[in-house]
Amino acid sequence: MTGYYGIGEAFVKVADLDRAKAFYQDILGFEVVERNNKQMYIHLDTAHLVLKEAGSQGHDAGGPMHFAFVTSTEKINELVEKFASLDYRTRGPFDFEGPLGCRAFFVFDPDGNEVEFSDLYYRKYVPEAE
Repeated sequence: MTGYYGIGEAFVKVADLDRAKAFYQDILGFEVVERNNKQMYIHLDTAHLVLKEAGSQGHDAGGPMHFAFVTSTEKINELVEKFASLDYRTRGPFDFEGPLGCRAFFVFDPDGNEVEFSDLYYRKYVPEAE
């Protein structure tokens, strides 16, 4: 074991915080727990995401970028259904085979960042899911 258990933090550069909030909070259902200095914090069970307005002072977030959230197969299926009627670019879902097989679904946020939802490590985060 390497001691790494998933993404602890990701900074994502966005053009417009209100538009990003509409995507991450209103569509995906993430809770924005703090908003200040032209950035928003979304806390998850095992990590947090910081959405930072491009050009604002402080830590310079990267983007467009790709990052993945660990979630259940059921949640992935819900997202596939939800995004089928929304005007966002998506890829998948895909069922990857092999020793690390998993189900994954990809959505591009309004700023071109590719957001992945994967069940690859789900059993590690939720042991009773086995």
